[in-house]
Amino acid sequence: MPSDMFADVAVSVAAVAAAVGLFYARASAQAARDAMAAAQRAADVAVLSRRSAERARLRYRVERVGELVQELYFSSQVDPSVDALSERTRAQCKVLNQAVIGLKNTLPKSFEVCLARSPDELRERASNARVEIDRVLVGLAGKRPMGRRRSAYRARYTRRVPWHQ
Repeated sequence: MPSDMFADVAVSVAAVAAAVGLFYARASAQAARDAMAAAQRAADVAVLSRRSAERARLRYRVERVGELVQELYFSSQVDPSVDALSERTRAQCKVLNQAVIGLKNTLPKSFEVCLARSPDELRERASNARVEIDRVLVGLAGKRPMGRRRSAYRARYTRRVPWHQ
């Protein structure tokens, strides 16, 4: 009889140990699921951060091109009696050509500003480029992945469309 009692106690201890093991196994599985979810959220945040940084760099470059086009536009109005572009204007065109490297598809009209041969043509092309730059900047301001939240940095005068509401 004592051996039956010893076997019963051993079985009971084994059952308790199995129950405790199951409890810890479930807890570790839940912790693993939580860790995977946290890792996925971190990866999503990293992707959004990278996209945001790319958009910020593009916006900075487009703003810089806009400043250069603006300078060209006003410098072409300085001496309207001259039919050719001045040395200063050609130097500004060189700077603009360097600034639009890699932006030809985004800013095609800005890319063509320096192909002008006269101040009048330069003014016309610069006016078209200014409109294009404004359109691109408004588009960049509207592409922020904000969800339902509103940002203080959102462009003020963007056109509202039904699919953004």
